[in-house]
Amino acid sequence: MAKEAVLRVKEAEDAAAETVRNAHEKARLIIAAAEKESIDKYRALINEANAEKETIIREAVSSVEAECAPLDQEGGARAERILNPDASKYEKAVTTVTERIVNRFGDS
Repeated sequence: MAKEAVLRVKEAEDAAAETVRNAHEKARLIIAAAEKESIDKYRALINEANAEKETIIREAVSSVEAECAPLDQEGGARAERILNPDASKYEKAVTTVTERIVNRFGDS
């Protein structure tokens, strides 16, 4: 009878050890699945944030370009007037300077 009791205790210990091994394996699998899920969620959040960032940047650039378009046109027109001034203004300036020079030195 004692031998039978020892065998039962041994079987119970073996079953307990198997249960512990199974629990450890289950815990390892659960942790691995949780790690994979957290990595997947992290990547999805990063991708979503990057997409939102790109959208915000595109909208900001479009907004600024729209605001700057009139200024750019005005600046272009001013640059055109500076680079290609009206010839009559030159003629008037040359005539005025010539008259002053002639009048000043013409009386000598």
